[in-house]
Order: sequence, then structure tokens, then C-alpha cells
Amino acid sequence: MSDLKFDENYINEVVKFNSECAAELEDIFTEYQKILDEVIRSAIKEGKTANSLKLYKSCTRKMNGQIDSLTRFINIFIQAYKMQMKCCDNCNF
Repeated sequence: MSDLKFDENYINEVVKFNSECAAELEDIFTEYQKILDEVIRSAIKEGKTANSLKLYKSCTRKMNGQIDSLTRFINIFIQAYKMQMKCCDNCNF
């Protein structure tokens, strides 16, 4: 593990890319949520309330899980980078 060296510019680009992906993913989920809300409203108007609520809860849970997973990945990556920086003060970047 002591031979492992990170290029600081590469790490910064990866962190930036991951942050951009997280923001884009959140935008996609927001749009998906709008569409889902419209589907739910239509289903409720047609009297299909129970199925609508079940669908809504299921999709919302999946979307939140995806955002949480991506956030955890980014945080772990950043922690690993910080740990490497502490352990390798004399590394040449």
C-alpha cells in the first residue's frame, strides 16, 4: 500500500466528476419524481389510490437509495484520498 500514489490532479478531476454526476442524477430523479407525481394524480382520479401509493412509495425508496449510494461512494472516495494524503506527506505528486 505504501507504493500507492495518487495524482492530485486526477483525484480532483474524479471528485469533480463524481460531484457533477451526483448533481445530474439528482436532476434526473427530480424530473422522474415530477412524472411519477403526475401518474399518481391520474391514477387517484381514476380511483386506483392503493396501487398509486404503493407505486409512489416503491419508486421514491429506490430513488433515495440510488442518491444515498452515490453519496456514500463519493464520501468513501474522499476519505480514502485524505487518508492517503496523511500517510504520504513526502509523496511526489
